[in-house]
Amino acid sequence: MRLHHIYGPAFLLIAMPAWAEPCVSATFDRSFPHATGVESFIADVPSAQFPAFWQTGLIDGYQYRLFSNGEGEIKASDPNQDWVVEIACETAGQSCDITVDGDAPTEALQIADTITQCLLSSEITLARTTPENPIVDTTVTSQENVVAPQNSETEIACGVATVNEANDVATMQRLLILLGEDPGPVDGVLGPASFKAMGAFVDDSNWNTSIKNVISALDALHCERSQ
Repeated sequence: MRLHHIYGPAFLLIAMPAWAEPCVSATFDRSFPHATGVESFIADVPSAQFPAFWQTGLIDGYQYRLFSNGEGEIKASDPNQDWVVEIACETAGQSCDITVDGDAPTEALQIADTITQCLLSSEITLARTTPENPIVDTTVTSQENVVAPQNSETEIACGVATVNEANDVATMQRLLILLGEDPGPVDGVLGPASFKAMGAFVDDSNWNTSIKNVISALDALHCERSQ
């Protein structure tokens, strides 16, 4: 915080009014709570323009000025915004008037209310637009206890879906084995054992029998039995 001393033509003993000490101290050399860029001023010869003590700085980005005669002011840091909030406190009567010129934001009005507290008392309650300690949900869901929903109708692989052979004959031979018949080795070659096993499901099986039709019939039968 910077301290400025404004000299007049002669040094005078400054008499302060008898009221509660403001939050920035009686000589305004204590920074306003949470303010930045604070500067304090002392005038040897107080006047309407320069009271005995005053202070300037920034509160949440807004410019403020506090004077020992009970007055204050808040303005925007942006020169393109022409609003101003003026404060005039009757410290003896412990009351303040706030005058708003222009479209001042809500935050500035909250700061003005805090400044009135400061001018009337050494203790203030800072206005905040959001909770200082917001409530955070710290509930942790254990992944070990999370159970994925199960499909009540679990699909069971059956028939051709369970077979992975090189050709149709080998696929048919594998399906015959799944259905309890013995087509001989699963080698993809039609032989007497394969025809005999086919005969359990196909009438008059021979070389002219459609292998694809046999596979389709065996697939449906195996899936039916698997349910």
